[in-house]
Amino acid sequence: DNRENGDEGLLRPNAVESWAHEEKKIREDEEDAKDIIPVKIDGLQRRYSLDVEYGGTMLDVERDEDSWMNAVIVTGLSEEEKEKLDSSEENYETEALDMDNVEPYLKEHNEELEKAFEEGEVQIYIGDHKVSNRPRNQTYHDRIHRGMEFIGEIYSEELAEQMWQDFKQTTYETPIAGVQREEPENSGRIE
Repeated sequence: DNRENGDEGLLRPNAVESWAHEEKKIREDEEDAKDIIPVKIDGLQRRYSLDVEYGGTMLDVERDEDSWMNAVIVTGLSEEEKEKLDSSEENYETEALDMDNVEPYLKEHNEELEKAFEEGEVQIYIGDHKVSNRPRNQTYHDRIHRGMEFIGEIYSEELAEQMWQDFKQTTYETPIAGVQREEPENSGRIE
């Protein structure tokens, strides 16, 4: 699958449909809408280091006290939704996040974030330290970019762009000699 950002069919139809349904619930402030909270998390590093059989690498997260990464915390998942998510992330373990290490991009989310931590454990999927000499899977990378654009549809294009820039600056990717990328490389971080 070599689809790029902007190509029709980049995202699976059921993902687009689910997002549109959830976005509508959020816009209409429905009671059962999920909270989607863009955050920065200290002490973690995101890396393109998980080799996949269909080409390249996908993202992995590991502990690194000197790093930070951005993410989205989603609250309000049903048990069935959690089980589906867990089954799709079988290459990872879950670990609890410490609220002291999480900061929302938007101050308006402070209350929702505190509530999420009060109501139970906020978890992240995290892997073992891996090293790969393979480049990122570009279709997967472009799907992540498109996902951040969805954040812009809920909050603002400026937030989506800031998250994308932060993602590129804080995500480690193995530099591949002789391969020219759309984004220039700097010390292994995507820019």
